[in-house]
Amino acid sequence: MPTLLAFPLAALLLMLLLLPPCSPFAPPPPSPVLVTGATGKVGRLIVEELLLRNIPVRALARDVDRARHVLHPLDPFSSDPSRAANLHIVKGDVTDRASLEDAVDGASAVIAAHGTLRLSRLHQALLPLYWPALSPARFARRDMAHPYHVNYRAVEALGELCAKHGVGKIVRLTGLTCSLRPWNPVSVIFNALLSFSGRYHKMGEAALLAGPTPVTLLRPGGLSDVPRDPSLASVQVALAGSLPPPARVPRADVALAAVESALHPELRGESYACAIRSAGDVGGRRQGERGEGRGTALEALLEELPNRELPGRYNAGRENLMISACHGLFVWTLLLAVGKGAKVAVGLAARVVARFAI
Repeated sequence: MPTLLAFPLAALLLMLLLLPPCSPFAPPPPSPVLVTGATGKVGRLIVEELLLRNIPVRALARDVDRARHVLHPLDPFSSDPSRAANLHIVKGDVTDRASLEDAVDGASAVIAAHGTLRLSRLHQALLPLYWPALSPARFARRDMAHPYHVNYRAVEALGELCAKHGVGKIVRLTGLTCSLRPWNPVSVIFNALLSFSGRYHKMGEAALLAGPTPVTLLRPGGLSDVPRDPSLASVQVALAGSLPPPARVPRADVALAAVESALHPELRGESYACAIRSAGDVGGRRQGERGEGRGTALEALLEELPNRELPGRYNAGRENLMISACHGLFVWTLLLAVGKGAKVAVGLAARVVARFAI
């Protein structure tokens, strides 16, 4: 009897081994990770790291030809036809909800590395934010490249679409200024000069935290292209969302932290705000102590995970009032200083002219 059963079992085993990859018995291919801002300096490093791990990448780009030129050389398997399909570049814009939804559909995670910085227009910088009829958002309605749309409304839509399509994780790159109070001088100056980019980043963060999808808010300090020397500096993170200045950090470490937050099983299901910087000797300057960090971003994240904290609830009305007060004080103080300086300059010029006239 055992001999009679051996032949059918052997035949069944042989059939299973010879089944083509498309059969229902084969494991399904991994879902792609959507990367917005993929052609940026940090975004392309994120794409490269995902491809090195053989993770399918869906890169959202407005200019597909430029994206191909930037991203295809990063694919280490571009010469291997069986693995070159890991990089998919899709045409779209984060401010276009329809194209954004097409990109989100079917993604396992989203790493949002997009953002914009733009110098303030004079008429916007001088107006108070708490007067709705004259707020920057009103002026930005038709300007889809304004930080109001790119840093806030697009991120808000991204959170809604991820919840709709069951995306497992969102990683959002903003900046360390999001941890600052509205009256902090750095925050006041950045908001005044850069079309309130920091304010809209913070509103985008709040919109993501209000949704059901696990979120990592990655807040790097000053970004650098210079690689970190592991013998001189380590990676320091704080999952309370804030670190003291100076806070320079290589873009490569930020990209690794973003990828680990999106993929690592212990980090994927958690929500936290993560400030990141290098600790130790950074380009000849001291920035904390090397012992305050760890050798890699993953080690630092896992060690700090029990200390994670989420930002407090964003009170838009109170925050806008404080930003408006600080902004108005800064702008009018600046104008008074300029006016005083102009008055002194005119007085000196008049004296010089009067003296030579005599």
